[in-house]
Amino acid sequence: MPIPEPRTAPEASRLIRCTEAAARMDPLDVWLYPTGQAMRLELESFKTDEYTGERTSRRYVVDLVKSTCTCPDFRKHGMFCKHLLYTEAVFKRAAALDALAKRAEEEEDGRLFMQNLHTERSLLAC
Repeated sequence: MPIPEPRTAPEASRLIRCTEAAARMDPLDVWLYPTGQAMRLELESFKTDEYTGERTSRRYVVDLVKSTCTCPDFRKHGMFCKHLLYTEAVFKRAAALDALAKRAEEEEDGRLFMQNLHTERSLLAC
């Protein structure tokens, strides 16, 4: 289920703020864990306090099928949060990388096939 489109100016403003916050999330400080259900992940976000240096973490469940998150921000507003947008972006990047890898593999297979075909034809010509 895609993230719902904002219907009002405040919702559009909130989507922009959440998108910007998701873009600022450091991949080294965010871990995604499978929950055993498709497209439902546990997200752990780490944060270091700039004054004390203490490192804390919070965990939320992000469901990409239902477009929900268990964070307080999502519960309060009922639509998009940085965790949901971040997780969706990670999945889109992973899908794009998978597609590129598959295409490269197919192209390599095609090149090898054409090389083998060319070799066989030149052997038959002799």
